[in-house]
Amino acid sequence: MKQENLAALSFEQLKHKKKTYIALLTSFAVMLSLLIVLVGFMYFSSGMTPLIAVPFALLPLFVFGCRNLRAIYKEIEYRSVSSSRFK
Repeated sequence: MKQENLAALSFEQLKHKKKTYIALLTSFAVMLSLLIVLVGFMYFSSGMTPLIAVPFALLPLFVFGCRNLRAIYKEIEYRSVSSSRFK
């Protein structure tokens, strides 16, 4: 997947992308937490099951999303600092 250049986006597009990432990551974190609880319940009620690997397989997607959100925050901070320098 091609990485999008954040420097080419406008400030409004960055703010919109930040809101989108926050909403997606929040919903993904809630669903992943529920999945971990469900798999834990299944483990203690019926023993070992192959579904235990699913939350651990989805965790890198969450980490990747958090890294992208951090990059967006850094770009917004860089632009706000650089624009206040010239005022």
